[in-house]
Amino acid sequence: MASHLIFSGGLLGGIGTSIARALLSAFAHAIGSGIGSLAAWAIGGLAHAASVTTAINLDSWFQGPWRAMLSVGTLVAIPLFLAGILDNLAHGEGVAGLGRVVGRLLVAAIGTLIALALVELLLVLVDDACSIVEQTSGLSLAGALARLATAMGISTSVGGGALTAIGALLLALLAAIAAFMLWIELAVRSALILVATAFLPLGLAGLLWPRTASWLRRLGEIVVAVAISKLVIVVVLILGAAALTESTISLSTPGADIDAMVNGVAFLGLATFGLPMALRVVPLAAEAAMHAGRGRSFVQSAVRSPSRLAMNANSTATLVQRVGSKRTGGTGGDGSGSGASGGVTPPTRPGSGGGEAQ
Repeated sequence: MASHLIFSGGLLGGIGTSIARALLSAFAHAIGSGIGSLAAWAIGGLAHAASVTTAINLDSWFQGPWRAMLSVGTLVAIPLFLAGILDNLAHGEGVAGLGRVVGRLLVAAIGTLIALALVELLLVLVDDACSIVEQTSGLSLAGALARLATAMGISTSVGGGALTAIGALLLALLAAIAAFMLWIELAVRSALILVATAFLPLGLAGLLWPRTASWLRRLGEIVVAVAISKLVIVVVLILGAAALTESTISLSTPGADIDAMVNGVAFLGLATFGLPMALRVVPLAAEAAMHAGRGRSFVQSAVRSPSRLAMNANSTATLVQRVGSKRTGGTGGDGSGSGASGGVTPPTRPGSGGGEAQ
């Protein structure tokens, strides 16, 4: 009787263990399917954002806000124009200064007429550059994202051992987060371009006063950086898809190659830095170009008028000698330092040591 009870208890325990394992397996499968669906949805949204939401149209609904900002820019331009004239009178620049103020006014007026066309041209150039990258590499952006999705094993359930399944699920979750962030980043890019373009009339109005002339340069840097960020993102994704061609990816058992999944997640994560990197690099490049232009103009002026450069150098050397002799004469006791530094004798003050005749 006792043996029958022990046998029945063991049988019931085995059945309970099997049921628990089945429930845990079903729960894990549901979690894996949910993460896979989330990642697939994020990758699909990213592909849609890269092809649709980045198409910025400045000809339809944007015209109303643009006309409103033109009116605001006109109101701001009036006091800035007067400030430019007053600044010219304060510095005594005369007719030539007034001519420069009028010239800046004409530039601002022409800029308001062609600003939208220039922004649209920039966007077209960036889109054409992205198309050239896709066609030359032989991988479209949609194909690159599909290959990344296949490599990360998000098209079906993840197979393999327990550790492989856990790692694949974590990578799929990271891929979903990175793809969603990149999706939001592309949407933010479109909004930033529209906002920066809307404020271009204010930047053009800032040209009328030298102290606000940097407004337009800052806005231009933002528009260029945000527009170029799409090219950075596309290049990173194409590079990721091209790098995954070195790994064997099986459509029947996606997720089997963890290395390919890691590469896919790495390139997706790196692509999310496209907008911040562009916003950081473009202003630095513009600043470097400005400094290079100033250096070139200085060299050209030196080549064209070497006598003026020599006069400036002599004046600087004389000023340095005078400053050095004054410091030596103020600290020395016999004034010999001033004679050794070029023969320039500073004026003797009463009571100074060593300079007076006893």
